[in-house]
Amino acid sequence: MKKRGFTLIELLVVIAIIAILMGVLLPALATVREQGKRRSCATQVRQHVLALTLYADDYRGQFPLAEPGGWLWDIDTKVTDVLQKAGLGMEMFFCPANIVMHNHMRHFWTAGQENRPTPNNTVRWLGYCYIIMDKAGSRTDKAISVAQDGARGKHWCRTVTDKYASDRELVIDATISQKGGIYDLARYPNGNFAVVLSGATPGQYSVPDSTNHIKKDYVPYGGNIGFLDGHGEWRRFGNPQTTVDVIMVKRYGADAQGFWW
Repeated sequence: MKKRGFTLIELLVVIAIIAILMGVLLPALATVREQGKRRSCATQVRQHVLALTLYADDYRGQFPLAEPGGWLWDIDTKVTDVLQKAGLGMEMFFCPANIVMHNHMRHFWTAGQENRPTPNNTVRWLGYCYIIMDKAGSRTDKAISVAQDGARGKHWCRTVTDKYASDRELVIDATISQKGGIYDLARYPNGNFAVVLSGATPGQYSVPDSTNHIKKDYVPYGGNIGFLDGHGEWRRFGNPQTTVDVIMVKRYGADAQGFWW
């Protein structure tokens, strides 16, 4: 008896079905993968809160001071050295969802100075931001936007004994945007979150800054928040006109560039 094989049409039908299934499953798999990274990131954020608390225990309850005039993720190398002794490995200073930072970890860890003839490594660019006062004392409560959710939780942390610890944000995911310039404001009304060209980007600084939990180049999923009392929350990115939830808003930075949490 002669065996009958698949016809070309049958093969095409099978291929089309497989393509449809892949089109349905791949976005779902991407969502599951992002959720896994989000949970891993949340664990790291809480570990940063713990490490900063341990740091403060050795410095009369005082948190480290940020670099004056620097971006929120700029931190003194001496501080990171102490935090590493508290158990944070280098990779833990970067969110697992931030592909750019993980692919160029050494660049951010050395503040982009690895290509300079005479490196001056005094700060590191981290994947997380510490909501702490700077050395010059120039950060004030007024520098943090308090849109929608009240003023109690918006405060530059100084000590482990600050009031309202359950409302005080201490460690946040790096969520940064840039608008204007090369970006079309109609397409990027809040700015581009995936490619932020800082003043350190051109020349030997060839790696642009990027947001941690990026959904599209102009829309992040949201970010993890670690609070002074040790608990953590996920705060989503959304449209304040269509939701009553507490969502991410731009709280610090210039009009063109800023950090959201």
